Amino acid sequence: MVLKEILQENAEYYLQQKRKLVGALLLTPPGSLCRRFPQRGGYWYLRQYAGGNARREHYLGPDDSPLVESLRQKCGSRPRLLGELAEARGALALLGHKEEASMKEDLNPALAQLIKALDEQGLWELGLELVGSWCFKVYQNYCGVEFYPFRTLDVDLAVRLPYRGEKKDIGGLLKSLGFEERFNAANGSISYSNGEIMVEFLRARKGSGARKERPQIPELGLAPVAVPYLDLILHNPLTLSIKGVGKVTVPHPAAFFFHKLLVAAVRRESAKQKKDFRQTAAVAKALAMDEAMLAKARELYGQMPKSWRKRISGSLSKGRELLGEAMNPAQELWDVLAR
Repeated sequence: MVLKEILQENAEYYLQQKRKLVGALLLTPPGSLCRRFPQRGGYWYLRQYAGGNARREHYLGPDDSPLVESLRQKCGSRPRLLGELAEARGALALLGHKEEASMKEDLNPALAQLIKALDEQGLWELGLELVGSWCFKVYQNYCGVEFYPFRTLDVDLAVRLPYRGEKKDIGGLLKSLGFEERFNAANGSISYSNGEIMVEFLRARKGSGARKERPQIPELGLAPVAVPYLDLILHNPLTLSIKGVGKVTVPHPAAFFFHKLLVAAVRRESAKQKKDFRQTAAVAKALAMDEAMLAKARELYGQMPKSWRKRISGSLSKGRELLGEAMNPAQELWDVLAR
């Protein structure tokens, strides 16, 4: 028994080390810096391997760009970080910890069962999305977003409307899984609890929300809460496969980044604001290092109303007040998109 506890403690230590190193590597892109056009003052690019004999270059900025100096230091530390990460993974292998297990760590068993049941009903394809903090956990495990701990009992599922599929009784499905209905008299919504997690359904709010809409969706047996800006993530989904569980649809990380900043701008609770900002900073690092995800962020930025851009700029200012330098990745990504 004592030996088992020692092995578990060692595994937890190396898991934490691995998370920290993966997070640091997300800030340390592969490749080398090169300087071009010295006759025009000098401009820096990040040169990366693109398969076969191909290379690609990403523009960083002029000689005096803070980003260039920052990346110069980070690229120099990459070999050391990779070596330490290999040591941590080797130690975990010796302790019998499987990589697959760490990919699914902290995924609540009740939530895993719910994801599987919704997948079997084909509801992810019909417009359902896992959003909120559990969506962020999926990003950490499958989209290269760095780890930082969080604990929440709330599971948010968004519904894209109008619903186009066949009739499905989602409320009845949750009851069959042991969830109990909870009616909210204030807004007419219904949530579900099984004693471990609380499941709430959301839909996009139209306009200012001043005009009351009927919350019920008879075709799905649901009464979701109307929230602002939700169309942004519902119309930009990403479907992933969780081994041993099933498919799950989440917002595209680029849409999640913008949505969290828009929501944080209207938050009243400082603690929730800080969580939103920390998540946007973590997702920003992954977006900046992935060419396809960055292209999606540029596309969404180009489609964004000017009023939203203004609101996000104000939200980023608030984030810097609350988190200081920890907010830099989100601000730097926004500056790149705004060029």
